[in-house]
Amino acid sequence: MEQVLTGDLVSSLESIIKAIYWSFEQEDAPCALASLAWIVVPFLHLGKLSFALEYCSKVEQWLQDKQLSNIAMVSTIHRVRLLIYREQGYIELAQQESKMMKTFYAELDPLNLAYCYWAEFLLSLTQQDLELARKQLLNLQAHAMTHFNGWQLALPKPELLTAVLDNLAGSE
Repeated sequence: MEQVLTGDLVSSLESIIKAIYWSFEQEDAPCALASLAWIVVPFLHLGKLSFALEYCSKVEQWLQDKQLSNIAMVSTIHRVRLLIYREQGYIELAQQESKMMKTFYAELDPLNLAYCYWAEFLLSLTQQDLELARKQLLNLQAHAMTHFNGWQLALPKPELLTAVLDNLAGSE
């Protein structure tokens, strides 16, 4: 994770892939899914989004083989796919993944739920639904304040996101 945050994309990708395979060996589903969650950033910046989709499928198949595909963190697979499809311009596929992702919300832990809210926000921005994006940002902020004692997420600050929304809406 630290390698991703510092921008060491090649090393971070290698570490993430190793972590996924190590998780398979250890039969550690939460670790495999947590590792998969970090795969978007390096694959996006390296222009290898199709590989990220392959890893989503590998993790999903492994979970099915181990009969673990009903745990709430499976939402991570749908979140990663949503983000990839959004980047590729496949909005309908992203919306389908969003619907699948939301089916896990009732049982999802606060951190993973926050990142799902972030994915929803990004999808709304892509669709130019600024009113919905603003509501989702407020929801994400309230969630962060409730569960994390403030904004402690590896995401842009709400003030910046609000400024982006204001700019897109034509406000200053």
